[in-house]
Amino acid sequence: MFQSLPFSRSRKRAFTLIELLIVIAIILILISIALPNFMEAQIRAKVTKVKGEFRSIETAMFAYRQINPHYPFTEPTGKAPFIRRAYWPSGPRIRFAYELTTPVKYLQSVNFIDPFIGSGAVSDQHKDYEWSYYYLQYETFAYHRPSDKNYFDAWCLCSWALDTYDSGCSWFPQIVVNAKKKGVHFDPGSLVVFYSPTNGTRSRGDIAKYGGWVPPEVKMFDK
Repeated sequence: MFQSLPFSRSRKRAFTLIELLIVIAIILILISIALPNFMEAQIRAKVTKVKGEFRSIETAMFAYRQINPHYPFTEPTGKAPFIRRAYWPSGPRIRFAYELTTPVKYLQSVNFIDPFIGSGAVSDQHKDYEWSYYYLQYETFAYHRPSDKNYFDAWCLCSWALDTYDSGCSWFPQIVVNAKKKGVHFDPGSLVVFYSPTNGTRSRGDIAKYGGWVPPEVKMFDK
């Protein structure tokens, strides 16, 4: 007779509660290490996108100005009161600069989306929703149109960046021009905050692009 061999059964061992907690703790540690780097990369990508689109718009602005007596307006009448009525409180935006797309297509579209507020976020300052870049043509500066017509042939693009707060980049050229006329010297940092990654990726301030005639003191912040 054959002697029956003992039947061996593999035993499956489940994780203990302590082991599960250790695994969860390790996962959380890895997430805490990776998440800040991921968020930083997202912010850097948004900054790169803004600056790249600003350069594209700048090229179109330059081409437009070569054959036109002014930079594109964002209002049909060319008058400041229209801007106040139509765009307050969020201000004029590049998506209204239709002259860049018709009748000559300097750009295929002006519907640029600010990646910092284009997802549906609202401005912390005005509590309103506006997804496009701020654009100001200084000939029709809605908030400062001197009676002596002392405007200048220039424009400004702004993204309010990470803090979604208007830090004053659009006002800056006019402030500098007025200060020079009065012989007043001031620290730009006391009035306007420009975004700079050297101050930290999550630092506050505007990302700006200036074109046309602007004072050198302004252009140095256009990086």
